[in-house]
Amino acid sequence: MSGNCVGIDLGGTNLVAGRVDASGRIQERKSIPTPVAEGASRVIAAMGELAGALRDRDTLAVGAVSPGLIDAERGVCIGAACNIPGWEGMPLAAHLREAGGLPAFAENDGNAAALAEHWIGAARGARVALMMTLGTGIGGGAVLEGRVFHGAGGIAAEFGHISIDYAGPKCPCGGTGCSELYASANGLARLAREAISKASGARAEALLALAGGKPSAVTAKHVCQAARAGDSLAAEALNRYTQALAATVASLINAWNPDCIVIGGGLSLSWDLLEPLLTRELRSGRALPVALQMCRIVPASLRDEAGIVGAAKVAWNGLSASGSPRQS
Repeated sequence: MSGNCVGIDLGGTNLVAGRVDASGRIQERKSIPTPVAEGASRVIAAMGELAGALRDRDTLAVGAVSPGLIDAERGVCIGAACNIPGWEGMPLAAHLREAGGLPAFAENDGNAAALAEHWIGAARGARVALMMTLGTGIGGGAVLEGRVFHGAGGIAAEFGHISIDYAGPKCPCGGTGCSELYASANGLARLAREAISKASGARAEALLALAGGKPSAVTAKHVCQAARAGDSLAAEALNRYTQALAATVASLINAWNPDCIVIGGGLSLSWDLLEPLLTRELRSGRALPVALQMCRIVPASLRDEAGIVGAAKVAWNGLSASGSPRQS
């Protein structure tokens, strides 16, 4: 199919969008700060303005992705995200269609990132591709035979809320011992801060120096920097962290039998540190050996382009879906 689609990626800090051709190439992109404080109406208006600025005479449709729970069939946000007042219940697809007069579609950002990686990225060619994004929390997405798997009601692939500790702390989602409490970037930072509180002053010096002397300011990036430089305290925190990550990944391997798992998010930039530790943990018996052998685990390749490309692919898929009702 010739032409192009506009993909819009809603983040808590920035709105980024691009015009994307049928091969996944971004022809042009634009970005503006997300007007979170101005509420849902202003945010959706800004998304429409971005789409209008990027579309040309060959533009066929618009795709938008948002954090939170999205009913992709209707293009409606069914779970709040980004701390945008009034975003829950927002009919994204309908508003964008009305603003631009083009078919419009909406999807969860984790699902869209997985779709993008499957289309032109690290999971290309996989029959069952899963994605975990390791950031403040854990995002997830599942692509089965080239299509996003949504579950019964659009809530599938919330991999950050797999319970890996039945006696663990409460998660903001209401669950207990959720994986994102341990295996997210925030989880790694928490482990490092706990290690600092128990260590002698000398052992904590390297991490504290990176954080300006404040234990509360230690981040996952600091831990990876210190570990790469040979700091033993950071290495211990990273080892503990990888056990939690491996427990989560093993659960995905055993339950889904994927042939590819893509690791994205900020921590994927430290894949050189994570990969050998994760491989060791998975091979120690956490995952079924036959299923593990079938699965390649790789870092994301699209990085900050995944949202735009994924949103555009959502639009391309929406246009080509045979017999599927278009969102309006």
